[in-house]
Amino acid sequence: MPDLLLLQVGMGNADYLAAFLHVLLPLAFEFDPELVLVSAGFDSAIGDPEGQMQATPECFAHLTQLLQVLAGGRICAVLEGGYHLESLAQSVCMMVQTLLGDPTPPLPGLMVPCQRFEG
Repeated sequence: MPDLLLLQVGMGNADYLAAFLHVLLPLAFEFDPELVLVSAGFDSAIGDPEGQMQATPECFAHLTQLLQVLAGGRICAVLEGGYHLESLAQSVCMMVQTLLGDPTPPLPGLMVPCQRFEG
């Protein structure tokens, strides 16, 4: 997701959720997919030296839950990468738990997106 032009280095949970809710999901609903394919790269996970973002494992659980409203919940996810092994492992675990129906955990920290996503 760091490839999304709206995002900049250092963005966190609130920014990713805002991008999902205000940009990606509206487009996806318009497209009305029969299946959602996820190239699950975790470069945007907190601590990753490549992405330099601040998305927490809990954020990935919430993003996964948001995707489940598409295509009747039919999601195929393939692990792409991530370079901070602890953060990668926790993020993948949260994503899989959400896909299996576990409740999403609360999001840590202040939930205020950057100015790019403010009304």
